[in-house]
Amino acid sequence: MRIDVDLCGYYLIMWRRAAHLQNVVVTLQILTSRLSDTSALMRQYYEAHLPEIAELDTHIKAIAEIDVENANALKISQATKTLWYEAEQFRIPDLWHIASPPRQKVLAMREKLLGTGGRRFPQGVHGAHGRFNRLQKTLDGRERLVDLEGKTESEVEEEQRIDEEGAFMSPAKEDIEDVVEHPSIKPMWLLRFFTSWAKWRPSTSAVAARQTLASPVSPISPAETREAEIDGLSAPVKIEKAASL
Repeated sequence: MRIDVDLCGYYLIMWRRAAHLQNVVVTLQILTSRLSDTSALMRQYYEAHLPEIAELDTHIKAIAEIDVENANALKISQATKTLWYEAEQFRIPDLWHIASPPRQKVLAMREKLLGTGGRRFPQGVHGAHGRFNRLQKTLDGRERLVDLEGKTESEVEEEQRIDEEGAFMSPAKEDIEDVVEHPSIKPMWLLRFFTSWAKWRPSTSAVAARQTLASPVSPISPAETREAEIDGLSAPVKIEKAASL
């Protein structure tokens, strides 16, 4: 009796498994049919668009290069933004205001040394043209044309590139004076050099003071010695003079 019950249990288990397997087979048949239909549609779609796919393959290299350049641009974008930010901080008028005093000092020293003032030449003489009508002779003997402020043409062009509209740089105003009638006259700095030579020579009092400090006893003139011998006081006179010094 017990064996019959066990056999019935095994039979029911096997029957349920067979029904389950049958359902699985039906499901697989349905999936296979659907997959077959989908594959056929995809194959048909692929064959229909095969020319477009072949054309896209020719542009793959260009697309890859674009992607690489885009990645590089993203890497340097932060640095570019930083540079733009720093560039916006530089205000040209403020920078010129800082650099202008040293530049004017250089021009003033050049004026004192080379004498770029007040000698205007007619147009065409020594190549004078426009505002550059003054001839400046450098220490090495070269000649160049400058304007009223002593600036060369290249220096003026540099300033014009900085302020093309003339917003913060005022142009030099030409003074009212006659053009020099004798261009052969030499620059005035050479004349001032010779006229100021006396200022550099030591004064007579300074020379006398150095001689006094250099000699412990001042020499006695022959006339004084002769007068002392007449009075019989030659030796005392020398002693007194030495003591007085």
